[in-house]
Amino acid sequence: MNGSSNVASAEARIMDWADDIAYAVHDVQDFYRAGLIPLDRLRRHSLKAEQFIAAAAGFLATKGLDAEKCHTAFLGLQALLPQEAYTGSITDRAAMHAFASGLITRFADGILYHPQGAIREVEAQRYELEVLKQLTWYYVINRPASRPLQARRTARRAGLF
Repeated sequence: MNGSSNVASAEARIMDWADDIAYAVHDVQDFYRAGLIPLDRLRRHSLKAEQFIAAAAGFLATKGLDAEKCHTAFLGLQALLPQEAYTGSITDRAAMHAFASGLITRFADGILYHPQGAIREVEAQRYELEVLKQLTWYYVINRPASRPLQARRTARRAGLF
């Protein structure tokens, strides 16, 4: 924080942005390789893609983001998604590396630094990053098969067992 104000410093905001990028990109990459996030199927204009973006945009709207901009952000990301299911081949590993590197660069370019120390996120990249983060929530964290494990963790933390 800057002095006594509640405004994060430029450095803190840049670090938060970098953390968001790193976690979002690498989580999606890892869960795609594990077969939990169907990036290849989401690339095609399918019912799966429509269901995901409707859920993601609906959730993000509760956080004050515009649903139509979320949909546009997904369309921007959709063209970058892998075309085939991950098999672990050398070609797939190279493609995953290129995919992750491309996303990191895309999002890193989404922050503008001004000499006076102020920073600003490019809105299109902020929306894309939020949509990318929703892939992990939609396919992994909120997945029905994950709910019993989450319930046990919550109960343990609450001291119920």
